[in-house]
Amino acid sequence: MFTLSHANGQQIPDEKFLAAWSIWFQRFQPSLDPLTDAMPRLPSIDPLALQLAAGGHFSLNVLCRTLATPPYRNTMQATGDLMAANAHLLEPLGDVRNPASGRLVEGARLTPDAQTLLKTSASDSAWAEEIEALLAADIEVEAGGVDELLAASLDPYVEQGTAAVMAAPVGGAGSRGDLVARLVQWIDQDPFQPRYRGKAVRGQVQGWAERLEAYFWPTPDVDHRATQLRLTPLLNTAQALAATAGRWTHQEKEQANDFARAVFKWGGVPQKPFDARTVEAVFLSAIGGISQPGALMNSGWTKVAAFATGHVGADNGLVIWDSRVAHSLIRRIDALLVADGQLGIPSYLQHIGHVPGRGGTRKQVAYTLPWPSGYRSWPAVFAGSALVREIRDELNRLGIAALLIDGKATRWTARLVEMVLFMDGY
Repeated sequence: MFTLSHANGQQIPDEKFLAAWSIWFQRFQPSLDPLTDAMPRLPSIDPLALQLAAGGHFSLNVLCRTLATPPYRNTMQATGDLMAANAHLLEPLGDVRNPASGRLVEGARLTPDAQTLLKTSASDSAWAEEIEALLAADIEVEAGGVDELLAASLDPYVEQGTAAVMAAPVGGAGSRGDLVARLVQWIDQDPFQPRYRGKAVRGQVQGWAERLEAYFWPTPDVDHRATQLRLTPLLNTAQALAATAGRWTHQEKEQANDFARAVFKWGGVPQKPFDARTVEAVFLSAIGGISQPGALMNSGWTKVAAFATGHVGADNGLVIWDSRVAHSLIRRIDALLVADGQLGIPSYLQHIGHVPGRGGTRKQVAYTLPWPSGYRSWPAVFAGSALVREIRDELNRLGIAALLIDGKATRWTARLVEMVLFMDGY
């Protein structure tokens, strides 16, 4: 096991660390060989966001902080103690060039045993997918005792200002219904290019159904069908837990903790330690439509809330209100309202709030109107989900098919709409 000595002794499988080690080379120094080349250690007490802002992505310190649970993301990791605790995988090496500064610094490279293990475990994509999800998700750090989204990006491939120059169609958004209709039409007619690590993948598409076909998470080979297949066991568990929420047995509480951890792993959003009381409060809040005491909300818990309501009915189900879904809708609504001469946010959009994100167009865009924060906000999740459900209803009213199954057109669900918006909001 790989030991994060300064994260309360947190341990992760050697294969998971080696998957991260390999991906770090692929993403930040692709000209180097992860088997034989070294990585700068760069131990530092600076906050993680500050290290990233200084270009310190390719370092053992940033790698280990990213793998650590949220309370330890701002704790120095790549020390001599960590090297000693993991001598079976890492060996020290001096005079390693830091690509950010050009200076020679202390580094680390894989031991012969680690090289052999990396070669033999390379065919196991499960760990690699988990690391990819972690890098693609919105990483949270603890700052001032509060979870905050990491401002700097672990994605070096960032599009510049795409969202800020979107051309919105002009024409009377006088009511919420009008606005939803125009959103549906705009997204349907707007060409979309899927991207992975900032590079175009597959071809450009147009239309709601075609956009759904372009969905993937966390890597391009995991499309919406594979994702729904993977999530089926979790959704089944959530349905069973939702039926007895508020009176869980000891066994159900253990099942709920395992369920939440699996959701966080899928979404790439590990959380601070929690117990079944927190999970149950989130379930009850999601099902009842009113936040309960102790019900946490952030980029991870919104996924638990959405899955908890996967079977409560078409009028009450929640969606994952993360930075990508929120950004997709708000950047378009903002542009529509501004194009129509609106100077403020209409009352019928109360509680629609943005969630800060780290990559793609989310990092640069500056909305024209003063949208409130939707981060860690239950009202934003409820309001955003209601808006997504209205988009679903408009799509079905127009007869725009989501998918063809056995030659038959299927209707849109809020979850399928959310998948399209997730891709649109990168």
